[in-house]
Amino acid sequence: MIFIFSVSLLFYFLMRKYLNVYTSEEERLRYAINQGYIVPYYQPLVNGKTGEIYGVEILARWQNSTTPSRSPAEFIPLAERTGLIIP
Repeated sequence: MIFIFSVSLLFYFLMRKYLNVYTSEEERLRYAINQGYIVPYYQPLVNGKTGEIYGVEILARWQNSTTPSRSPAEFIPLAERTGLIIP
């Protein structure tokens, strides 16, 4: 009986680790940052009259192979509330 319990417990923790199941959004966001799932996209700022590039804007996307890409509107406020970024 103890053996079955031990194997079940081990299986649970291994599955939790490999499926990246976390108990809170903050933990998921911390994991995404540590694993490089927050990806920068660079967008040029172009003068509409001259066509000249005068700057660049960096957009963040949360990408993961197991879930669809998440909008910054979802994770930026969370990152600000938890102190992961400073507004």
